[in-house]
Amino acid sequence: MANRTLIIESQSPDQTRETGFRLGELIHEGDVIALTGPLGAGKTTFAQGLLGGLGVRGYVTSPSFTIANEYEGRVKVVHLDLYRIEQLDELKEVGLDEYLGGGYVVVMEWADRVEPHLSGEYLKVGFEMSYSNSESASRRRISFEPRGNRFERVITELDSKCS
Repeated sequence: MANRTLIIESQSPDQTRETGFRLGELIHEGDVIALTGPLGAGKTTFAQGLLGGLGVRGYVTSPSFTIANEYEGRVKVVHLDLYRIEQLDELKEVGLDEYLGGGYVVVMEWADRVEPHLSGEYLKVGFEMSYSNSESASRRRISFEPRGNRFERVITELDSKCS
């Protein structure tokens, strides 16, 4: 399979959350989802849907100050917010290596801070605001870039679920 990028245009926070939910239904233990994009672009809203699709119940918040929140769904999930990480050594304190190899689904916001150090397969999900002055400020462009064959298949399935 050739690498391809799936682009989904979201018209609202609810649609962003629903897209995350549909992806969550396709994700398995050991998968890594790397979320990138500026402040306010929809990463946390998407993560809320994603964790819902993974069977996590209750309200999901961004772990901005705690860096990592763990959840139980149909699999163990860790939601990381790397915004406040200034040095890669801090990731050892958080236990990133253990999460990556320990039977979790790893969902990380601000993953661009560590992406060069990720090995193995993962799915990069990029967010950007995509509206003009006359359009809704809720519009987002979400790009899904597979890093590995497994995620090539995942985005093909996601594309059919979201079409």
